[in-house]
Amino acid sequence: MNQVAVTPKSLGQILTRARKKKKLSQDIVSMKTTIGQKTISFAEQGSPGTKIETIFNILSALDLEMIIQSKENIDKKDTDEEAW
Repeated sequence: MNQVAVTPKSLGQILTRARKKKKLSQDIVSMKTTIGQKTISFAEQGSPGTKIETIFNILSALDLEMIIQSKENIDKKDTDEEAW
């Protein structure tokens, strides 16, 4: 299922849902990466200062990938957030 992230907060929510769906704790994700548990928590909270490298490491640990597409291709029902 594709999910649309339009803000750091919505990306954090997607990461949290994916982690919980896989029944992984933040500590387990931390062990699968070189990222500390606190940093994973900040990313899941939507901290706008999260490095893109950190996001990609978390995505990899959760077996996810990022796809970039034009906004006109986004189905509005896939997101509950307004674009920033």
